Amino acid sequence: MTGKPTYEELEKRVKELEQEAAMRKQAEEALRENEYVFNEAQRIATTGSWQIDLAAGIQKISPTMKQIYGIDTDTITMDQGWERIHPDDLQKAKAAAERALATGSAPVEYRIVRPDGEIRTIFTPGALVVHDENGKPSRLIGVSQDITEMKKAEAALRESEQRYRTLFEEAAEGILIADVETRKFLYSNPAVRKMLGYTKEELENMGIPDIHPPDSLEHVISEFEAQARKEKSLAPDLPCLKKDGTVIYADVNATSLDIEGRHCNVGFFTETTERKIAEENARQHQAQLAHFSRLRTLQEMTTELAHEIDQPLCAILT
Repeated sequence: MTGKPTYEELEKRVKELEQEAAMRKQAEEALRENEYVFNEAQRIATTGSWQIDLAAGIQKISPTMKQIYGIDTDTITMDQGWERIHPDDLQKAKAAAERALATGSAPVEYRIVRPDGEIRTIFTPGALVVHDENGKPSRLIGVSQDITEMKKAEAALRESEQRYRTLFEEAAEGILIADVETRKFLYSNPAVRKMLGYTKEELENMGIPDIHPPDSLEHVISEFEAQARKEKSLAPDLPCLKKDGTVIYADVNATSLDIEGRHCNVGFFTETTERKIAEENARQHQAQLAHFSRLRTLQEMTTELAHEIDQPLCAILT
């Protein structure tokens, strides 16, 4: 049986309680300070943050999150939160929440429907799970980002890429894209493949030296490099070597730009073989005319000279 505590024991216990009270006060002040910092961070954040009290079924949301949701309240119930999610994405969002509780890592993209009917796309990378003293999950803390504009930009980019790909594939002009440094072809369109007689796989394993006659290669490379430096755009009547060995001619109008980190020439090939033949025929015809003209002139001069030489002889004979 124990006796009454001594005065010294009571005094010691009072001091311990005073120390505990002081420590509790410091903890409360630190908590209030941390909450203030947290709330200020929430207020100025560009990404919305939230906390879910799992026991109470209440979600506390930041000012940015309120803007994203299009509502004017700091807290919503879990049911209200689920109601904001687009019906087609609800099961996906709930499955992500279950994974977040289990692992803390559950990135998910989903749509919400604001009270005004506007649909926004949200990305949530995961959540921090806070456990109670019994080790059971008590709170979820996370952030969510409104990626609607980014998704619109991605969609516009895909549409633009598809539009340019269609133009590239269906262009009547042949198009070859070549790496300026290696002079290797990166892309080709059907028109240039038909023009040269190569398949897509063949051309994209070839380069500038493979499609031009050896005796014209120095001139072709000089034109290619000038286009890469943007000193000129048109290289006229370049001789091109087809797969079957036939030489054709093409005007190559090129623009220089960076594609996937490579400095490239985008060349637009317009076959000019018929024009080249017509010009050569016209040149030969002009040469023949000039030759005939010289012969005619010479004949006329010869006739006059003969006439002048013959005149005295005619006088003697008469």
